[in-house]
Amino acid sequence: MEHIELKYCVEIDLDTDLILSGAESILKEHDNTVLQLSSRSYHYDTLSPHVFIQLALSKKQHRQENYMNDLINKLKLHLMKVLPQDIPFSIEIRFLSPYYASGKSTDS
Repeated sequence: MEHIELKYCVEIDLDTDLILSGAESILKEHDNTVLQLSSRSYHYDTLSPHVFIQLALSKKQHRQENYMNDLINKLKLHLMKVLPQDIPFSIEIRFLSPYYASGKSTDS
């Protein structure tokens, strides 16, 4: 399943729901082929404050350089609006491996 992961330093006070819901909306508006999307956030200890957002997408024909650059620019503008001032951030869009699988555990 395509997903968005947000990783951030525990010392940064973030509205993770706002960041992730905004990123989801941007992706779905940018690409109407996104059907299912999972989002999650993780905090970690580090010596310097930082926010890292990663999108893992399926490889599709229309997802070429211009598509990727436009999406990164939209996400960058979103982060610049919702992050506290002077917090460094990184954005990465990657393609899922053809050997990636996801599912749910069952009781059986």
